[in-house]
Amino acid sequence: MSIRRALSVMAGLACLLGCGFVSSDLSPDELRQLMERDKIQIHFRGQTAPAPKFSEKIGPVDGRICKSALFASITEFQALQALWGSAKAKGATAVVNTTCGSSSFLLLTGTSYCWPGYYCEGEAVK
Repeated sequence: MSIRRALSVMAGLACLLGCGFVSSDLSPDELRQLMERDKIQIHFRGQTAPAPKFSEKIGPVDGRICKSALFASITEFQALQALWGSAKAKGATAVVNTTCGSSSFLLLTGTSYCWPGYYCEGEAVK
């Protein structure tokens, strides 16, 4: 096995072991601020409140945020803002089955990787 392949396998395993799934670490005020933006509702998987009613599934949406510098601060709220932007661009009125997490290793963001990072994923609906 080549060194490059071995490093790729190790990086992938580290990501699988280091990635955590959480419904949300946001304060109620941060969640309210996010949901007020253009009235796009965000419903988390496992949330006790009923999911918003919808008539059409638009498709998957996500938001990913990476630490851009050694001492930069990033939050899950920024990943949710990116998710909101993705849902708005698709004309959604809500995002359902939303999950968020953090990556303590490599996080795939489009065509590149970052470390560390936060991500949120869900299904856009209207």
